[in-house]
Amino acid sequence: MPNPEVDFGYNWTMNGRPGKPSWRVSWDPEVGMLYAYQPALVPNEPNKLVFLAEVRVRQEVDRLMGDWSNPDNPKHGNLWHLRMNIVGAAEWPAKIQIKVRRQNEKQRWEEIPVSYSLYCGDHTDTECIAIGNLAASWIIDRDTAQDNRIVEVRYNLVDSTQGHYRAAPSRLGNGTRSRMTYEIRVRTFGDTREWDEIPVTRSIEYSEYEEHPLERTLLEAQRILHLPPEKAGILHNAPNPIEVRVNESGNPQGHYVRKDD
Repeated sequence: MPNPEVDFGYNWTMNGRPGKPSWRVSWDPEVGMLYAYQPALVPNEPNKLVFLAEVRVRQEVDRLMGDWSNPDNPKHGNLWHLRMNIVGAAEWPAKIQIKVRRQNEKQRWEEIPVSYSLYCGDHTDTECIAIGNLAASWIIDRDTAQDNRIVEVRYNLVDSTQGHYRAAPSRLGNGTRSRMTYEIRVRTFGDTREWDEIPVTRSIEYSEYEEHPLERTLLEAQRILHLPPEKAGILHNAPNPIEVRVNESGNPQGHYVRKDD
């Protein structure tokens, strides 16, 4: 079972005044996503998901949320203030739409309704696609249906027909899911340790249905190398990353991506 989420209240609104529609703000430590969620208000309409931050350390989550429960704080219950405080983006269009295929569904993707509208602020299209991958992991990991379970998630930019896919790991006989795991280690400028002495800062799990897991992890390694120093320091303890090593868990064979590649 995934780690329990950390909830920061269920009654957030866009203007901070009590009422409907309300949002839930939560942090998923398994996926590393701080987000706001609003279930669909009308049947067959998509749920709404606001991405706030990718963060994997509880202390950083608490820093971002600040004194959120204080009624005198401007962001108390006010999702607009919260997202401005975290990201500083006034406009938050729904840039990503997410569809879910469940067991025994045979429709084409075009026939499956949108399950989630994902709001990713002023992030670039490339960054929003990466956020879509995070959200797809969150959707799959939180799926607890015994019947009609999720088998695949598709996400794409709302103005694009190019789909990106995340397959759910298959369940084994004991109810667990089979996964292929790749580990990421990050070397920062001036770090002279051997690679085995550098701790794993991220693990990415894939099912047997997901194609090219190594290549996908190497793309993530490239993204890490181009993170802003502050974010690289927070997420990977490497404020000036110069090299990333990728290897399958349990396999000592490393694959390396360098900043000058």
